[in-house]
Amino acid sequence: MECGPPAKRLPSITGKDTEAVLKELWKNGLNVRKEVEEQVKAFVEMARKSNETVSAFVIGEWGEGKTSVFDGYVRGLAKDFCLLSVSARRIVDSVRRLRAGMGHSSALIFASALLHSISMEGEERGESLVDPYKGEPLHEYSKKALDQLFGKCGNKKVIVFIDEFEEIVSPKNKDVVSEVLNGLVELINGEYGYLSEKYPGRLHLMVALTPYAYVKALTLANIDESLKGRTERRLHFKIELRPLSRVEAFNLAKAILNFAFGEDFSPFPYQFLNTLYTIAQGNPGALTSLLRVVLSHLSEGNCTRYTKDPYELIEVLSNTTVFTYVGSSKAIDKLYFERILTSIARNEAERRAVATVAAYYYPLTLKEMSDLGGVPVEVIETLDQRASLSSTPLLEKFWRTDDYSKAFMVILESLRNVFTEGDEEEFRKIIEELTYPKGESNQFFLVIPDESSAEILEDIIGERRLIGDITKLASYLKKKLEEAGIKLEESYMLSRKHAINLYPPPAVSAAFFIKDPQMRAKAWKDALNAVSKGDVNLDKALVDMLLTAFQGKHVGKMVTVKVPTPSKQVPVTVYPKAVLFRDIELRKIAEEAKREGANVLLVLTKSDIANEIEDLLSTSDIDYFVIGAKDVKVIQLAVYSIYSSPEKRDVIDPEKVQMFLKRISEELGIREALEKWAEKAYKEGIIVDDLPRISGASEESIAEAYTFYLAYPSNEMTTEEVFEHVVKTVRKFMIYGRGSRKKVPFSTGIDVESPSMLKRFEDDLVAAGLLERRNGKLRITMSKVEKRILNEVKKRGKAPWKAIEKEFILVANNKRILSDFYLKILEKRGLVRVERRGNEPYLVELVEPSIIASELDAQANKLEDLWNKNGYKWSTYAHIVVSKKKEDNLILLEEVKDYVEKGALELRRESDAYAIARRATFLLNLGKYLEHQLVPVTRKAYEEASRLIDSYDKKIDEFKTKLRAVTNKTLSVAKIPTVSPSEFEEVVRLHELMEKAVDIDSKPLPKDVMNRLVAEMRANGILPDLFYFEKFYDQRSWALADFFNLKYHLIKEKTNELDRLLRTYEDYLREAEKYLNRIENKEREVVTRLESLASGGFNTRLSSIAYSWLKELIVGEGRNFSKIALSLKDLVEMLSEVEKSVGVFDDNVLAILKMLDELKDEEVRFHRNLAYLKLWYQFLSSFYDRNEVGKELDLLKRKISELESSYRKISDDEREPNSLADLSTVLRALRRRIAELNSEVEKLKGSARELHEAKMNELIEDLRSVKKTINLLKKLDPKAEVPKAILNVEMKIRKLAESAPTSMDENATYSKLKDQIEKLKTYVKVNVKSVLSEKEVLALELVSRKKEWKLNELIGELEGAGVKGEEALKIILSLQNKGLLEALVTVK
Repeated sequence: MECGPPAKRLPSITGKDTEAVLKELWKNGLNVRKEVEEQVKAFVEMARKSNETVSAFVIGEWGEGKTSVFDGYVRGLAKDFCLLSVSARRIVDSVRRLRAGMGHSSALIFASALLHSISMEGEERGESLVDPYKGEPLHEYSKKALDQLFGKCGNKKVIVFIDEFEEIVSPKNKDVVSEVLNGLVELINGEYGYLSEKYPGRLHLMVALTPYAYVKALTLANIDESLKGRTERRLHFKIELRPLSRVEAFNLAKAILNFAFGEDFSPFPYQFLNTLYTIAQGNPGALTSLLRVVLSHLSEGNCTRYTKDPYELIEVLSNTTVFTYVGSSKAIDKLYFERILTSIARNEAERRAVATVAAYYYPLTLKEMSDLGGVPVEVIETLDQRASLSSTPLLEKFWRTDDYSKAFMVILESLRNVFTEGDEEEFRKIIEELTYPKGESNQFFLVIPDESSAEILEDIIGERRLIGDITKLASYLKKKLEEAGIKLEESYMLSRKHAINLYPPPAVSAAFFIKDPQMRAKAWKDALNAVSKGDVNLDKALVDMLLTAFQGKHVGKMVTVKVPTPSKQVPVTVYPKAVLFRDIELRKIAEEAKREGANVLLVLTKSDIANEIEDLLSTSDIDYFVIGAKDVKVIQLAVYSIYSSPEKRDVIDPEKVQMFLKRISEELGIREALEKWAEKAYKEGIIVDDLPRISGASEESIAEAYTFYLAYPSNEMTTEEVFEHVVKTVRKFMIYGRGSRKKVPFSTGIDVESPSMLKRFEDDLVAAGLLERRNGKLRITMSKVEKRILNEVKKRGKAPWKAIEKEFILVANNKRILSDFYLKILEKRGLVRVERRGNEPYLVELVEPSIIASELDAQANKLEDLWNKNGYKWSTYAHIVVSKKKEDNLILLEEVKDYVEKGALELRRESDAYAIARRATFLLNLGKYLEHQLVPVTRKAYEEASRLIDSYDKKIDEFKTKLRAVTNKTLSVAKIPTVSPSEFEEVVRLHELMEKAVDIDSKPLPKDVMNRLVAEMRANGILPDLFYFEKFYDQRSWALADFFNLKYHLIKEKTNELDRLLRTYEDYLREAEKYLNRIENKEREVVTRLESLASGGFNTRLSSIAYSWLKELIVGEGRNFSKIALSLKDLVEMLSEVEKSVGVFDDNVLAILKMLDELKDEEVRFHRNLAYLKLWYQFLSSFYDRNEVGKELDLLKRKISELESSYRKISDDEREPNSLADLSTVLRALRRRIAELNSEVEKLKGSARELHEAKMNELIEDLRSVKKTINLLKKLDPKAEVPKAILNVEMKIRKLAESAPTSMDENATYSKLKDQIEKLKTYVKVNVKSVLSEKEVLALELVSRKKEWKLNELIGELEGAGVKGEEALKIILSLQNKGLLEALVTVK
């Protein structure tokens, strides 16, 4: 057993030996916290000079040496001051007692409490500086106490150290916290008048408190702001204590050992100091305590035993409780050492080797380990190799060099190169962490981790700045050292994964957010046990870290955070899950995250199982990020999870919690992880941003420009080739305009009139990932977003679009960019098929290129069948012309069909599936466009053209029918001769136009002819209005646009001309009909007027015929036109002439009417005469016997018959006049002939009258003779009676003589009258005979035979009767004398 000097004194853990320890340090030229020493010096110097109260706040955790600052530095540097110390707890109690009095200032209360506490502290030490407070008035007590204090201290100024000031802000002291804090501030600011006036600058304060208490005090009393009042900033010091660096800890340990042994001696190897430093975590109080325990253990009487036995050292430490930043805990976790570490050992040598690396946590060579542990190097190597096969290696490899100064400069320069924005102080602190003191003073190793242990750099550098690949940094530093010619040797330490569990948790992971330091160690152990047993859920901790690292919100199991990217904040929905064991059902978690709509499954797990977790998640459908946390961080998060529950929430400090969450999220790289995921998500198309739009064009225009490239047959192209093929050829097949967007194979809302106009979109399309430039050519590519959509659809099959959209994070301003841009492009590529509800995508499914190719072949066959079905004649209509303001487009459907069929054949040689889909889709859509958009309008044009021709053919027939009716009526009404309706000039013209239309309908138009027609139509201003493209997709406008068909247009032109001619000709017809109607109306008027005239006279045959002639001539009938109507125009003109003549009563007509009257009068005269003559005939026939006038009656009868015949013959023989003049001639002739007949009738009338008169005269003569005889008789015999019948007979005879032939009496016929006369004669004769001789009677009888007799004739008759001449003369004379005969003497 090696024995060293005994320990003269052991160091105090309260810090009372600090002054002595510092002396040891200063004596050896060593420094610990040099900055604290400088600050204390400044405070003391300011207190010496100031006339006001100077204050200093010493801020540090337990064990960091707050008290030591006063006991060591202040006492050593302020020998000329009166130094006093009080506890804050005593001040609190004093304030609580003294504040009962009302109306006192906080400064007075605090000053009095401070003085009373000094009195109490003095009494405990057996000193009496001031009297305690005994209930007197407070202001009196404070004055008295101050006088006593400064009286005892003499001319010295006073520095009062108030220890454990964190007690003030303890919840149990909330009733006095305001008075204490306000009183402190007022006292510092000089608001206690008695002190500041009588003892200016005599009282100064140093207050010790924890960082938490300082922040709390700032919040409660606003100390910083208050101290800016009367007290200058220079009078206020804030001394913040930090953990000791490794070099400082070694220096302090050496000083303590020198203090303990009074010489330079260490009872253990110097490497063991790093183990103590690691356990103490740089806390000087903890380090002092550990040294005290170890020294006590090794002290045996007058000997201090030297040991390097790892078992012994571990045993000492495992039984030692140390109080560090996390509270009290065992220096080494014996349970972990025995159950975990030594479990990998298979024999004693190996167990000893394990104990060695656990006891000496220092970068050691294998040889050094062998020497310290007393085990062969081979054992250590074997043990390490075996451990390396497990998830947690035993050792970690480092590289060290003792060429410290040179290595220091190399590492410093390397850090400057890597972290260009870092400062020198920061880099030096980093190097300080890599510095390990050697046994000798001022001798150091500079240690850098190997690539396998590079995580140590994350602890050192990661606290200060973000770093990328830590492994590359370790390799870089090693390389730089080697390049500088620095010799490096391998060294090893216990792996960090074991260290953080074996030793107390490091300060960076301590549960500092728990208010009560005494609870921190317990909380740590509770969390450690909970983690080991799986009794803690860190999901909430992960959520809170997310919400601390990012802006966001927590809903259900999801957290939506805004992740910053170079362009904008990206809302990422995270499913946070903490996984601490391998057997958890990760796939179900992944499925749930996916189902919930998370973008990322963020898994927090232990570092040692992170790779396994990633392997388990590798087959999941959700993007994931696995964050491996060191065990210490896992435990720290477990502490937070346990103590952030509602029932324990008052145990933790909210502000420190936020600090903790922020720091640990940074340490775990949560922000970096999500930012890295966001970067990856951008690359994979998960995050969808606005298109770059380099040209400034809209997304819609860019998509439409891309359509041109997609329509190109090849995958490689130039924009000029695209323009030449697509714009000048393919695009000509399509019609754009209102309603075209969903119908054309590609929509082009952009006008591309030159390659340059299309070329301006190249950069946009390349930037969007839709094109790439390669060897001077452009190549069709697929954007990352499209690929993502395809992958999602491929995974799901036919899936709702909404579900697919959820797989993306949309940060674009255009919220419809996925559906309106990328999905539509995929549709145009032919890779997906979209079912829509309205305009919104509903279902999406992948399309196999082979299926599209088959559909294309089917479509090509369908087009061929369509052509065959529609027939040849339709094919002559298979073209479309559309026009814009400046251009016209002739589409030949045969060319479109050939293009589709040719493309389908070419695709059979294509092997690229995407090219097949793209090209087949375009050709298929073009084929469908041809079938459903182009063919129907041409079919309609063909049908409508046929209908037009049929309808106008029918109209011509109808017109001919109307014309036939008019010509018939014309002939009937106006007596105008016409050719047959088919021979009319107008009908011939109509037939000629119809033949032209039929010719156009039946024959195809050559393309050059169509182009010429289009050019002529443009020149004539017919275009663009007629075939204006905007009308194409509105079927209601097709007819107005002539169905965009040249043949239909030409036919329509012919039919329009037909229509115009028909309207003109029908106008002629209507005009002719109007003329005819007017003629008929005028005829009716004339006829009515003529009939009214005729009713007064035109009632004889000839006058009636003549009237009819006049009527016919006047109303137009019977006119003899010199020419035949060959056209409607002629017919209308002729009808116009007829209409003008109808009803015109000019002089000629009036003369005719006069002649008609004369003819009528003549004819009436004739008829009357003839009727009278007939009456004579009738009279004579009935009055006379045939034997009396038979011959005359026969003659009269014959004459009457001849007259009637002549009368009839006059009308029959007379020609029908053809004009009024002719009618005048005819009428004169008729009148003349009627006059002749009248003359003849007059003659016959006279003859009849003469005959009747002769006969009646005979009767009269006979009667007269009778009367004469009677008169003679009366003369002869006055007594003779006159017969009464003679008067009756005479009356009848006279009546019949006067009224004949109008008066008839059946009882008075000629024979009867004659008989009566004869009877009278006989009677008279008898009577006369009675008075006359027989010969006289004979003479009278003879005389009665004739009216007149010549005397010689009568004598001769008498002589013939046997009377001799002389006798006869005598008889005659006798009778004359008797008055029976009358002698007539004729004088010659």
